[in-house]
Amino acid sequence: MRKVLVPSVGKVTGKATGQATSKTIGKGRDMWRFIVLSLGAVLGLGCAGEDTRTLSLSRVQPAIAPGCGAPANGRTLLLRALGDFAASEGTARSVELGSASSMSGAAAPLVALGDLPASDTVQLTVEVIGTGGSLAAIGKSVPLAMAQLDDDARVPVLMAPPEGACPTGLLQVPRLGARLARVDDGALVVGGVNGDRGDGAAVTAVERYDGATASFVLVTDSLYENSSLGIRGASATSLGRGRVVIAGGPVSAYAVYDRARDAVSSPLPLPVAHAFHAAVAIGDDQVLLAGGCAVVAADGLCDPDTLVRTTAIIDLAEEVVRAGPRLELARVGGVATVEGTVGPGVIAVLVAGGVDGGGEAVTDAERIFVEVAGDTGGGSAGSEIVADVGGALAPLAAGGVVSGFAPAGATAHGAVTVVPPGADGANEARGMVDGTAIVARAGATVTALEDGGVLILGGQAPAVAGQPAAAEALVYEPAQHRVRALDAVVGVVPAVSSAFDTVGAWGPTPAHGAMRLSDGTVLVVGGVDDAGGPQSHGWIIRPSLVGPLATEATAVLDSGAEAELARFVVARDPRQGAFIGPGAGDDGGPGFYHVRSSASSGLPSEWLVLAGAEFSRVAIDVGMSSAGGGAAVLFGFRGPYDHAALILIAGQPASLFRIEGGTVRAVVDCTGQVVTAGDLGGPGEVVTVSLQVGTGGVTATAQGREVLTCAATDDVARGTLVGRVGVGVIGATDAALDVYTLRARRLAP
Repeated sequence: MRKVLVPSVGKVTGKATGQATSKTIGKGRDMWRFIVLSLGAVLGLGCAGEDTRTLSLSRVQPAIAPGCGAPANGRTLLLRALGDFAASEGTARSVELGSASSMSGAAAPLVALGDLPASDTVQLTVEVIGTGGSLAAIGKSVPLAMAQLDDDARVPVLMAPPEGACPTGLLQVPRLGARLARVDDGALVVGGVNGDRGDGAAVTAVERYDGATASFVLVTDSLYENSSLGIRGASATSLGRGRVVIAGGPVSAYAVYDRARDAVSSPLPLPVAHAFHAAVAIGDDQVLLAGGCAVVAADGLCDPDTLVRTTAIIDLAEEVVRAGPRLELARVGGVATVEGTVGPGVIAVLVAGGVDGGGEAVTDAERIFVEVAGDTGGGSAGSEIVADVGGALAPLAAGGVVSGFAPAGATAHGAVTVVPPGADGANEARGMVDGTAIVARAGATVTALEDGGVLILGGQAPAVAGQPAAAEALVYEPAQHRVRALDAVVGVVPAVSSAFDTVGAWGPTPAHGAMRLSDGTVLVVGGVDDAGGPQSHGWIIRPSLVGPLATEATAVLDSGAEAELARFVVARDPRQGAFIGPGAGDDGGPGFYHVRSSASSGLPSEWLVLAGAEFSRVAIDVGMSSAGGGAAVLFGFRGPYDHAALILIAGQPASLFRIEGGTVRAVVDCTGQVVTAGDLGGPGEVVTVSLQVGTGGVTATAQGREVLTCAATDDVARGTLVGRVGVGVIGATDAALDVYTLRARRLAP
């Protein structure tokens, strides 16, 4: 067992019920109280005994605004430990904050989190409750590898207003069009230009955002020697173990940043030139480069006569660069995302966005199938065109991809669409924010959030009299296929609220960069200042605290709790379902999500997934009613081609299947009872289906009746799959399922 004690959280304002140190921040500023919550972790070491360690939780203080995230009205501090263990009274504590005390300098009181099961990774969340019970500030640590933490180690937490923003320190070099890549607790900042619009000079420096200090650190002054164009048009792609591949640009080469050394390797050659290309990780050690151009002209932009349709795979494990599949469409400034493993050694990659040689938006995406396994890795298993896809992409929890807006340099537009997994086109566009049309834009960034939403920032807005600039910070909410505004961000982040009406000198990439960090926040860097030049500022946007290590996930659809619904439920294809609010159905009853089948199959063709938490040992409860057809309860969901499913079809025994890389197999050592129509409910009849997956096997019940048991002889039935949970509909295209509640919670080891 791991016993976690808590001493101190960095700066939380207000008063503590025990002693604490105090500090004055800056001349003329309020005196803020730092409550140092000590965290002691007793690591489960079996017969070897216990190893007790104390960790110091401290609030990160941005240099520009050290008081941001430290609300003056703080009254209660809530601390939770998250990990692969069940929630209990011992995993959460609250501390009442009283009136400010004298600067005694004494140690803070110890707060115990109780006994936690041994867990490789733990994350800590901090919430400050203000007057009137309002949530005033929130924060979350990065995932902590407990066994690797030294005694007395400092654990930084950046606090910020919920769905608000705080400034970071200044960039080492102001820049437009930077590329970001996540690395450990921060991000690498690469490329862009520095200078006034129209004469931007290439930025040669590579710098790193340090999440522990909310500051930027110079990594190297120059990646390539004797290159007046710096690394314009290069990509930066995160891989595992703290590595980032910086590839292409004006030099046909690539280099690898290693966080352990905090340095970039010497450049290695690329056989085929790529600049302003799409790039995406396709494995732990592989990066795919797609399209772009072969020559960066003297003005730092692509030579339109050198557009390429080639792809390349950089394989760090094999230390080779292989040719990948050829593209059907040429594009500059494209983006790419992995849809999943669709067959043995074959990955589907969606390439979209960008502009053609004439500067017009490429509105068709391309799905390429890349062979990544075996000696022939890098070969092609085919490709297909996907119609009507926007200029920016972000993956969704249910396996689809949200797309929207025009690519940088093209004519602005303001629609958001979804490409379901495997679909040959995007669904209908959504272009409204709370009933108001989304401002058309080009070059916006879209960033997938841990809670299932997608953050939309900035972009170039046309200058139209009477029309607002692209000042919104927006969140796409998948459950209702809608967009809402984040008013707390606008005005705080100038890179979002600054408007500009022409393509800048930074080229066919967004003027600012945005990247989700390992604590769930989003880092925004650069952009356009009020004078039209490059920003030197950075900002952190704090979405909700929901993430992979959350102890439970819940969607209550029958009570009209739109906040829960919008944040956590994600449909495979919004066209195949709809949220029916309380009183809006035919019977005027409670609310539900109505999901319709899209293909006749013995497996689910459409599904809902709970975003955020990822479980191994899990208890799932679904409140539902069938409108014809069967139902599936999904777990270990990593994507449409990687999950497990409990199958319930009336008249057939309940069964368990594993879907992996496009291959389907039945899980053996299971005993299934015949499912009745009553087990699935019907119009006006809501039933409860429950599934437990643990180390001792799998058990499923319908209305309390056991319908399936599986012995723990298969990895699927031993609670080893890690992923999200969900529910799906099975049957012909007239089959449907109404989902009223979907809950999941972690089980003890």
